[in-house]
Amino acid sequence: MDCKTARLLLDFHRPHPAELPPDDHDALEAHLAGCPDCDAAARADRQLDAVLGPAVRNVPVPDGLRDRIRARLGAERGDRHTRWVGWAVRVSAAAAALLLAAWLAWAWLRPHHVENFDVVALREGVALKHHNPSPEKVNEWFEQEHGVATAAPTDFRYELLAHYDLARCQGQRVPMLLFTNGQDRAFVYVVTKKQFNVDDLLKQPKQESGGYTVVVREAPAQELAYVVVYTGDSLRPFLHKNTDQPTL
Repeated sequence: MDCKTARLLLDFHRPHPAELPPDDHDALEAHLAGCPDCDAAARADRQLDAVLGPAVRNVPVPDGLRDRIRARLGAERGDRHTRWVGWAVRVSAAAAALLLAAWLAWAWLRPHHVENFDVVALREGVALKHHNPSPEKVNEWFEQEHGVATAAPTDFRYELLAHYDLARCQGQRVPMLLFTNGQDRAFVYVVTKKQFNVDDLLKQPKQESGGYTVVVREAPAQELAYVVVYTGDSLRPFLHKNTDQPTL
């Protein structure tokens, strides 16, 4: 199993490993045992789930919402609705079967073509993403590539920035920045009030387990918070010298 496949399976590996077929689960565990980078990402994800889980569960549910949903569902049930759904399902299944048969026939008869791998485009894309990184360039990349408006932390040393992209946290896609300093790593997740209960999240204490430390830091924008999962004795090696944060 390669690292790309392992990172994709990590989304289904937590918090319930049983979601993966046994073969995939065993292959992923074997890969994590031999790949420090993927193992570090898996541990960081589990640490982050432990912090974000309570914040997600504490998001208040509007009064009477459950009762309104049950009432609406009950009103829509009935024999007439059931017959319509059954007819729609049968028609959709028949149309899907015809479409699949046509696609298979086209795929079988068409000349086989394998795309050439554009090494130059890949090199230029990687170089552009990591050339003179800065908070402003990171924000611009997230906006252009994913349509996500974010605010990367400004007190980190961006010469240590190794990777950044969207990551899955508690079913949400959030900006993630990875900083490396020797053998130590710092994963910075930028979460918003639209996705999580940030006010409750900021009350979470620092947590340490298995060589990883999780801290929640305030962001300049009140709608954001930074959840940082890092290794090592302190977060200070990743920050500018003039940074003064109490939760390091």
